[in-house]
Amino acid sequence: MKILFISNLYPPFFVGGYERTCQDVAEALRAKGHEITILTSDFKAGGWVEPTSGIFRTLKLHVRNEANIYEHSAYSGAELGRLNEHNIRAFDEAVRRANPDLVFAWNLYFFGQPFMGHIDRVPRPLVYFVSDNWVEQFFPGPYRDLKGRLAAQIKNERLRRIALWGARRFGVRNRLKGAAIFSSRFMVRLHKDAGVTFSDSTRVYNGVDLSRFLEKKRTRYEIESVANLLFAGRIVDVKGVHLLLEAMKILVHGKGLRSIKIDLYGDQSHWRYVEKIKTLIEEFKLQEFVRMTPPVPQDELADLFRKYDIYVFPSLHEPFSITLIQAIAAGTPVVASDAGGNLEIVRDGKNGLAYSKGDARALAGCLSKMLSDVNLRRRLGEQGACDAARFSLPAMTGPIEAYLKKIVSQKTGAKS
Repeated sequence: MKILFISNLYPPFFVGGYERTCQDVAEALRAKGHEITILTSDFKAGGWVEPTSGIFRTLKLHVRNEANIYEHSAYSGAELGRLNEHNIRAFDEAVRRANPDLVFAWNLYFFGQPFMGHIDRVPRPLVYFVSDNWVEQFFPGPYRDLKGRLAAQIKNERLRRIALWGARRFGVRNRLKGAAIFSSRFMVRLHKDAGVTFSDSTRVYNGVDLSRFLEKKRTRYEIESVANLLFAGRIVDVKGVHLLLEAMKILVHGKGLRSIKIDLYGDQSHWRYVEKIKTLIEEFKLQEFVRMTPPVPQDELADLFRKYDIYVFPSLHEPFSITLIQAIAAGTPVVASDAGGNLEIVRDGKNGLAYSKGDARALAGCLSKMLSDVNLRRRLGEQGACDAARFSLPAMTGPIEAYLKKIVSQKTGAKS
């Protein structure tokens, strides 16, 4: 197959695991003999020379400040119109040059709805990879408004569900012509609840190259003089780092656990939130217990996870976490919130501990339990390493390849 990938960002320019997973899947499909073309933005790519052909950085994000992609960018109506027109022309040109059998749309956040609508009308087989809420964000629409009104007006849960079913059944929804691959059951539910539907869909879990994580089996679960905790991820509010600091405050100043430290590894470009975290560290008197550090390269992550006694993941919204998979693959004991798709990776009491998202006291309780029991850490860590095989890169790319072939064959069969 000839496949045209579309993504807002593409390595070496990225902010999280989504873009790197896009690259992993593209390269895996290329290795299987498919002809791959990438269409992405020119974000931070000034003067960049592609090491391989078939990557076009011609799209433009609705982002003014390349130093902080999260900063709100205000545009006039005329400016937005020019951006959308440029991106539509860039997409049409990429389709003309690549002549793909299928268009594979990844994260289109930071683009406009007119661009997304144009892609959805492409006269080619089209599949969306839905591993975040970017599709749902494009369509706040009448269904979500109706859902809010029903929640306020109909107190009986059963009657409210019947009313929502009627809204979906009789047209209060946003239907896309393309098919969808969801990365988790949570993402399926999220879009169903938002009234966003696709022509066809399937679920394929995110996958990770596990070779570096599984090549060295973790054998040490004893804590030496200081318990070393790790958070790795973007330093943004939805990752719940502020709640992690609240839990640390409870452990250090409430329970008197002074032999404990946590390192926060991650992108710090969301400077307003980073400043909030630095302020909380001082306010909670945690300066000697918390350290912030930039992210490490991908090929160093396996060794990073093995260095720490516990991995903490306090996310408030999580479609399906790549770093959570990497943590359990490394055999590192995990404490995670029950947000989003986390419970499709972490089985509470089996391969990690889970707590109710947003509850700093419950997080502190899980950490206290984990810190006090070496046998628990060993059992959860060893089971996590075994469970990680479900989320390997081949376990992801195989079903994706099969589904893309199915969609292409359905479209070509319909034409003939």
